[in-house]
Amino acid sequence: VLDLGEKRVIDRVAVFSVSAVFQGESIAGYGFPRRFRIEVAQDSDFEQAELLVDSASTEPLIRPEFPVQAVTPGLSGRFLRLRVLEHWKRGDGRYLTALGEIMVLSGRRNVAIGARVDAESFTSLPDWSLENLVDGQTDLGLPIGPVPSAGNGFLSKAQPVPETQKWVQLELPRPAQIEEVRLIPAEPFDAPSQHGHGFPRRFRVVASSTPDSASPHVIADHTEIAFSNPGDNPVILPAGGATARFVRLEVEELWHISRRNYALALAEVQVYENGHNIATGATVSASDVFTKPPFDRVWKPEFLVDGYSSQNQLIDNDQWLKGLQERAKTGREIDRIQTRVHRAEERTINALLVLAAALIATLAALTVLTLVRRKRALARQRDEMRTR
Repeated sequence: VLDLGEKRVIDRVAVFSVSAVFQGESIAGYGFPRRFRIEVAQDSDFEQAELLVDSASTEPLIRPEFPVQAVTPGLSGRFLRLRVLEHWKRGDGRYLTALGEIMVLSGRRNVAIGARVDAESFTSLPDWSLENLVDGQTDLGLPIGPVPSAGNGFLSKAQPVPETQKWVQLELPRPAQIEEVRLIPAEPFDAPSQHGHGFPRRFRVVASSTPDSASPHVIADHTEIAFSNPGDNPVILPAGGATARFVRLEVEELWHISRRNYALALAEVQVYENGHNIATGATVSASDVFTKPPFDRVWKPEFLVDGYSSQNQLIDNDQWLKGLQERAKTGREIDRIQTRVHRAEERTINALLVLAAALIATLAALTVLTLVRRKRALARQRDEMRTR
């Protein structure tokens, strides 16, 4: 059960599966339930619940990497419940359910981020926890489109020790009521295997009305415990509607870049108000900036607010989920066509086998008949010769 905190307009619900390793084998869709229902209600008792998804009446999840989605225009509610009716069976014979993420879109915003989760569950921190279900991170990574990026993002100067303070600040075009801040990790196109490249280990994000952050509103503070590297996923930080014009990332511990060098790197910082990113084109200032050529051509402060990750253009969750839904639909249609092709091939092969068997039988019969006739002809010839 997800408690969204207040009554929300719900436009779309998406349930993501997860990939996991069991007995040395990587399994896509690990633990995704065989049958389940998703309901929305105004109260936690679900007395007047609205049924969104009944997996028994929907198409099967042919490709587990795609989320199961329900489009619900005009629906509203505070509580969302996923009821498992039939668990997934693991290779060792045990039954379980595992989920990667649940997204609840209200407009363009995922209002399930940080929601309170109640479940009958086993948790094994940090891999499996209730908080991981509503952190905005999935196996599918960033919501991106096909348009390629011109740069990697922002990079600070390298330091020989990780415990070095750095900061980078955005000046918004105007004061705004900030709903959330998104930190997009860097994934340099010259080092595509380094997910979360340069993402800080200890940091805090503050909002302020003045550039010196004299009286800041703390959006998130991760200075006490090292933050887990998000990989190829956004880090979404709810701001609670704080009014500010300046958003600052203050870093206490840097990430290891290479050869005992530590630095801060980010692909993008997004600031959302009323479901829109208002940080695009904002003024960026920083404690220091990486300037070593020729790499400074792809690491620039303005790339931090250009609307792109290190690889591709960033798109809204709603657009991203629609694209995934279309891909899943197309994938199912391809599977249907391939199934029909395979069945046609099987029918053709079976018909050819029957025809070949008939031909072989006919040839065998003709051979036997020929031998019989020849034997009879020879017998007649012997009789005629004997008579002569």
